[in-house]
Amino acid sequence: MQLALWFWAGVSKLNHHFPTVVCVMTSNGPLTRFPALRRRMYRDPPSDLRPSRLATVLAHAGTALELGVPIAFLLTPLGTPPVAAVLLMLALHGYITSNVPMGVPIEWNFAVVYGGFALFWAHPEVSVTSIAPLPSRPSSG
Repeated sequence: MQLALWFWAGVSKLNHHFPTVVCVMTSNGPLTRFPALRRRMYRDPPSDLRPSRLATVLAHAGTALELGVPIAFLLTPLGTPPVAAVLLMLALHGYITSNVPMGVPIEWNFAVVYGGFALFWAHPEVSVTSIAPLPSRPSSG
């Protein structure tokens, strides 16, 4: 379920307006202190506020990262700590959280990082194929 949430969240960003979201989020982020970097998010501010090539590349990289995180977890061999997948996960959600985006359910970023550690880092020996129904409880009567 966790991997599907990541993957389909990435699929939802395969649209024409996501570069605009990244452009505005990054240019208004508290850690983007340099005015030159803020301006580079737009084509020709203040007359053309469409996303620049840089903002578009960042948006596509973020989409690829969000699609890649669940794939990296799936491709990690059983019993091996998923170091690469965890680093990708931290890069993705660290970047989003550091921008303190308005109108974004920021708790999602904390919850999925916690889920990544709790499900995949803490239990690298468990396979997706080893999922089985819980045993039924004996009747008390």
